[in-house]
Amino acid sequence: MLGKLMKHEWKGMLAPLVIMACLISVITVFTYTVIMNINTELDEIIENFSATVSAMTFLLYYAGIVGCVIGITLVIAVRFYRTCYTDQGYLTHTLPVSAKQLLIAKTVTAVLSYLIIILLVYVSVYVTLSAFFMRTFDEDWNFLIDAFVSLLRDSLGLHAYPLYIIYWGCCCIISLICSVIGLMGAISLGQLYTKHRIAGAVIAYLVIRFVKRFFTQIIILGGYQIFYLSSGTRNFTGRHGSETWNDVMFSANFSIQVTLFIAMLISIAIAVGLIFASYHMMTKRLNLE
Repeated sequence: MLGKLMKHEWKGMLAPLVIMACLISVITVFTYTVIMNINTELDEIIENFSATVSAMTFLLYYAGIVGCVIGITLVIAVRFYRTCYTDQGYLTHTLPVSAKQLLIAKTVTAVLSYLIIILLVYVSVYVTLSAFFMRTFDEDWNFLIDAFVSLLRDSLGLHAYPLYIIYWGCCCIISLICSVIGLMGAISLGQLYTKHRIAGAVIAYLVIRFVKRFFTQIIILGGYQIFYLSSGTRNFTGRHGSETWNDVMFSANFSIQVTLFIAMLISIAIAVGLIFASYHMMTKRLNLE
């Protein structure tokens, strides 16, 4: 039954996903076309016009990308609210599935939908930046990308520890899952305010964000201390150039990894608590509109 439930959830998310994917594709192609066809080596009037068109195009591109990310968030939130806590919930909760299965289906579908949009955004940004570098630096843009990748590897230690790629990927996925669970948990907690459920959900979401941000700031401060202590234990006397740089990057990388790991643990702990809150609301405190 869980498979059928997830299939039904996918059908509900398919239309918004297709619309947003098409929107991202259209604005990417449009921005790419504008960048590749702008010619600033003409007279002053056309040059000013080209600069204006370029600025407006980038603003439109930015608004479209941000709108799609916010849009998929709103779609997930609205669908979860309507199918679980409004009059549609009467049908949802009469299905031969448990609240646990319902939460699993909705969480998995929401995470995958969000992941699809994020990947499309990354591809779009890569295509757009590639076009910009090609027009700005002609054939030298590959050198810039190689330099950036090399700097990223040195900063994260990827040249020495390839597993960091998997580690960072897992952290991104875990963060995405925790964000979706946090969104659903806020909507569930908002049902405690029977007369102002939407306002209650918004307040709960802001409180959750504040708690996460509070602990994140504490962790960041702790990361600075770890970096200070780690670098302070190293002797830089008589060392120059790449040796000093490698030691500094090692200390920075170590502090980042510890900070990120602790932040993930806190996010997971909050997400687990919100899962139980959603489950409790669906089983013990369910009060449909």
